[in-house]
Amino acid sequence: METPGKAASGPADALDGSNRDGIVAGLVAYTLWGFLPVYFKAVDSVLASEVLVHRIVWAVPFGALILATRRQWPEVSKAVSTARTMLWLAAAAAFIAINWLIYIVAVQHD
Repeated sequence: METPGKAASGPADALDGSNRDGIVAGLVAYTLWGFLPVYFKAVDSVLASEVLVHRIVWAVPFGALILATRRQWPEVSKAVSTARTMLWLAAAAAFIAINWLIYIVAVQHD
């Protein structure tokens, strides 16, 4: 963010720490995403549904660790306290699982 009366001298000055963190996180995510097909092809002898179940099982504790580190459990508790929100979360989870299953099957079958 620019200080009043002081103009940014270049693109690097326009990025604060959180923007840089976001860019780095995005680059890491896209790099990992690029290597996922190689991994899925390497495990093509395993059923796609089993790969998906492993992804879900391992994502839950990792997500819980992130929530604990960021101390966001109160937000989670608030979000899951209403049936409407739980319905939307369940629908989103189902669509994500379907998307991932299709992706894994597609990679495994070229």
